[in-house]
Amino acid sequence: MIVNQSGPNGHDDIAITPLHAVFDEDECARLAGLGEFTRGVALALQGRVGDLRIRPSSASGTVDGDQPTQTQLSVIDGTPGSTCTCPTGAVEQFCAHAVALALVATGAIDPGEDDDDFDSTDDGFYDADGQPIDLRDFLESLDGPGLVDLVVDLAAVNDVLAMDLREAATRWRRPHPTG
Repeated sequence: MIVNQSGPNGHDDIAITPLHAVFDEDECARLAGLGEFTRGVALALQGRVGDLRIRPSSASGTVDGDQPTQTQLSVIDGTPGSTCTCPTGAVEQFCAHAVALALVATGAIDPGEDDDDFDSTDDGFYDADGQPIDLRDFLESLDGPGLVDLVVDLAAVNDVLAMDLREAATRWRRPHPTG
């Protein structure tokens, strides 16, 4: 079923599919929770959604996170559903891969779109008072588990960081020669 909705000027109709109606950004964030939603947005923005197939009430595709996953979305009687081959999706939770697929399938994120708001010459982040944020101070302020969670979450969406961490872990686990 496709529903027509009045466009911005009140006259032009915009076709709204059940997929678009159910899987908007707010609903994806609610279904997934903040951590999974954030990872899903990153996957979508990085162009990790492929083999995309979209129908009015469903979508499927491959999402390449740590490993490629087969992900599907469905709308049955107005209720969102998802399946994914990742561990989170396997226990019927709305995972980051489902978020990425939903955002790309509904057009909420266009991975090929240039972000005009991004200024590549500005390499810093600033607090509300306009002061540069000191990354070292921030990281040192986190407790151990909080820091571990942050790094693991970032590695889940950044293959280069994940590889560097795996290499460091391999070096750490090797027996050290005695001299």
